[in-house]
Amino acid sequence: MGKKINLPDLTFFILYRQDTIERVENILLATQYLIKNFKTNIEVLQCDLFNNGILKKLLDKTVKFRFTEDNDPILFRTNYINRMIENCHTPNIAIWDADVIAPVLQIILAVELLRKGEADFVYPYNRQFLDTTPILRKLFLKERKVEILEQNVLEMKHILEPIENSVRQHKFHINKSFNFTK
Repeated sequence: MGKKINLPDLTFFILYRQDTIERVENILLATQYLIKNFKTNIEVLQCDLFNNGILKKLLDKTVKFRFTEDNDPILFRTNYINRMIENCHTPNIAIWDADVIAPVLQIILAVELLRKGEADFVYPYNRQFLDTTPILRKLFLKERKVEILEQNVLEMKHILEPIENSVRQHKFHINKSFNFTK
């Protein structure tokens, strides 16, 4: 394992609702990817009907986990994101999706723009999401190497950037964002 990039001034916020086993795999993979590559802060807020305790047990102990009971079938992302931000103790935040992975360099470049004051808001991906195939998703889950996705970009189809409150399959995105299918 290479040296971790030090990002103590950044908190990754991940809003999560458990609906499929793939979604559980994706959030575990996303948080493990961040932990492997960065020395940073990661917070997960799970909003569901009830807390079965599964996600908290599966997440790395360095991830701060919170649960909020939510009986509404519609997840009001903006409301929960704002609540997460209110309690932030770092100057920079990353609103992260449980189904997205971005290459390390893109995250570093985005944070540098924020640190230098050259941007107030940064997408670490160029508004481009790629949908992985089931085979690539399984291979990435097994190997945990971004290069697998980067080397197979031509095998993936382009999808639109996520639209808040839209119905999406819970896939995985990386930038050129690789989107993991079920």
